[in-house]
Amino acid sequence: MRRREFLTRLEAALVTLPYEERQAALRYYEEYLLDAGEENEAEAIAELGAPEALADKIVRESRAYAKESAKEQTAPDQSGAEKLNSFSNIELDLANASVTLFKGEAYSIALDFPEGYPLPEVGVRDNTLYVKEKKFAHFSFFGFRSFVFVKKSEVAITLPDAQYERFSFDMVNGSLKVPALRVRELKAESVNGGITVDGVSGERLSLNSVNGKLSASDIAMTDGCKCSTVNGGIGLSGSIRGKVHADAVNGGIHIAIPLSGKDYNLRLSTVSGSVRVNGQKMSKSFNVQNNSANSVHADTVNGGIQVEFESGTIVI
Repeated sequence: MRRREFLTRLEAALVTLPYEERQAALRYYEEYLLDAGEENEAEAIAELGAPEALADKIVRESRAYAKESAKEQTAPDQSGAEKLNSFSNIELDLANASVTLFKGEAYSIALDFPEGYPLPEVGVRDNTLYVKEKKFAHFSFFGFRSFVFVKKSEVAITLPDAQYERFSFDMVNGSLKVPALRVRELKAESVNGGITVDGVSGERLSLNSVNGKLSASDIAMTDGCKCSTVNGGIGLSGSIRGKVHADAVNGGIHIAIPLSGKDYNLRLSTVSGSVRVNGQKMSKSFNVQNNSANSVHADTVNGGIQVEFESGTIVI
């Protein structure tokens, strides 16, 4: 294997990393191989091992670092937050704001919007937190209505560690971050923004984005997971039973399930990428039927697909 092939495979395997991290890793190993020199290139590549195994190590270390950083993240200052009554559901509809959920002692919401921008309507009714934003600010100009998009706003919702029923997030321009919470059903959609879910447990998870990365790590779902994006990669990991469905147009898909692959039906398909199961390269359209109630269905046009099951599992 030559340097260019090694780096191409490494880049494909690192697709679940943020762009900046992926490029930094590629630059590091390209310089490493260049420093080794053409005469020692083959030996240096052999010492690094398979690009996919190296990528898996890089991703694991990145996630571990992210988790350590997340532990240091605390709920926002409550002095300016609005205290809320308890709730089991969230219905959120925002046009130009990013949302972060925090775990804390009490229910509250903090809004950081530009001066003069209409604040969203906030209220708790029928055991549900409603947050709805007026989508556009406008003014009259030469008899026409012009729409003005201002800089993104921030919404921080703090809630105790309890059992929740249903969270629904509908956003246009904004990202979403959800910490380790117990939510029976979580659904999130964003047009321009990534969605990050870490350690959530429940029954069903649904994430959709047009321009944004979808990441759901260390989740535990008993009744399936569905992720779809046009421009962005998809990363899923954790104990996921039921139907696992991931599709991307421009982006790779990485799925890691610490369970036996023999307990899943597989249908994996890509147009211009590669398909790998436990590191083994398969055909671009790979199917396995194990007569199971659990399944993994992944499709991508421009991007590779990697599926990993419990170490040592053989999927044929």
